[in-house]
Amino acid sequence: MVQIDYKRDAALDFLRGFAILLVVFSHAYQVSLTETDSILNSIRSVHMPLMFFVSGIGLNYTFHRDILNPTGFIKKKVLRLMLPYFFWTTIHYIGMQIVLHYKITLSNYARALLFSDFWFLRHLFIMFLAIWIGMILCKAIHIKKDYLIPVVSILVYVMFCFVPFLRECISLWWYLWFVIGFYIFSYKPKINSNTKVIILFVMLLATGLYNFGILMEQIYCCIICVSLYVLSLNLRKGKLMSVISYCGTFSLPIYAIHWCLLYSIPFSIGVYTKFDSVIMSISSAFIITSIWLIMCAFLVFVLKRTSITRRIILGLK
Repeated sequence: MVQIDYKRDAALDFLRGFAILLVVFSHAYQVSLTETDSILNSIRSVHMPLMFFVSGIGLNYTFHRDILNPTGFIKKKVLRLMLPYFFWTTIHYIGMQIVLHYKITLSNYARALLFSDFWFLRHLFIMFLAIWIGMILCKAIHIKKDYLIPVVSILVYVMFCFVPFLRECISLWWYLWFVIGFYIFSYKPKINSNTKVIILFVMLLATGLYNFGILMEQIYCCIICVSLYVLSLNLRKGKLMSVISYCGTFSLPIYAIHWCLLYSIPFSIGVYTKFDSVIMSISSAFIITSIWLIMCAFLVFVLKRTSITRRIILGLK
């Protein structure tokens, strides 16, 4: 059985912060490019698997505590994920319809709710929904909790195969990283500081081979995600780690705010300047990322001051 320390996990916050910074930077880099390049492709290939991988690790903290309380488990996930999902989907839908001069209709809004651009939150909630169903089944037929995730994995696969609607709402590719993250957590006690030299070498090798097209994307993703987790467990505290960890504690608000208000809508109407030069594009991406993060931090600071905005807009307690 995995022993859980329910104190705030600094390594997990750092990894979550690193993942959301990758997401933000990839969007900032995209708005600076005239066309997709290998740098953007390599970031894209890993940033969302890493987000699901981190979410799988984080599941350990609620899963083992709420295993006998399925109702409490799913209630927390609804409040944490679905309230912000409905809010930001609504804002994004209305904003896009206005700037693109489309008509706002109830049918289009309903479709936006089902297939919103905030698909990460939707995917994550459906995964938690499947786990909730699995919790109820395990409680009813007395299956050991160690077997719950395998049972849920089979359940998700069966649902995916026989429920066409789910195939449009969730991808087994993302669920795979979620499960890998959940199980890698159990190896945490066996990881020591001597591992990081080997891990750094493997990461460099994987990145180099990926750019030459030798490694498949799946293997590359697995090596990078697991390596980053191992490294995060051995990082010393410092200012940079504190800043990245702080981003990790507000990953959901940063994800929603930057996508809706700073990236998607402005990008659709050509607000950002594109560059042919890679150096200029990267420089521009770093500047845009910094500006976006400052604006996100300001909005989080303002919105977290009242309980309603904290819960509905930011997804915080």
